[in-house]
Amino acid sequence: MSRPTRNTRWGCLCLLTLVGLWPCCARAQQERPFQFITLDCLFRGALITTMEKGKLTTTVPNDTLSITLTNFNYENHTAIMIGNAGSDEVSFIPSSKKAVLVQLSATGNGFMTSVSEPVGGKAIAFHSRHSWLFGEPLVSEYQADCKVRK
Repeated sequence: MSRPTRNTRWGCLCLLTLVGLWPCCARAQQERPFQFITLDCLFRGALITTMEKGKLTTTVPNDTLSITLTNFNYENHTAIMIGNAGSDEVSFIPSSKKAVLVQLSATGNGFMTSVSEPVGGKAIAFHSRHSWLFGEPLVSEYQADCKVRK
């Protein structure tokens, strides 16, 4: 029986290395909790801060806000946010156990939504709007319970 050549040994070593790395790569693919899901979020508990008579005033209105989060794209770092004013492609920043979505409007107002990793078909989210309307600040914060759409 002949001894394996140097190239055959290197080939076997490379193959064993790839086989050893496969679980790591497969696990990285699995760690995409927002891929292929849609979240329907109902935001409540708003805190809204406005400028009234030269002073910042915070109120707690009893309104709700419905937002759908979908099409999470890990390669392009984008997602789609659908709300009461239509839909928009937003920046999607995945991280451990949560995702952050950032939206800038054509007028320069900023919106940020952070959502927890869905567990058991549910997630929690926070939505923050930093707007300026006629030169005056309009800031709102919401919290939500989200359901994974089936």
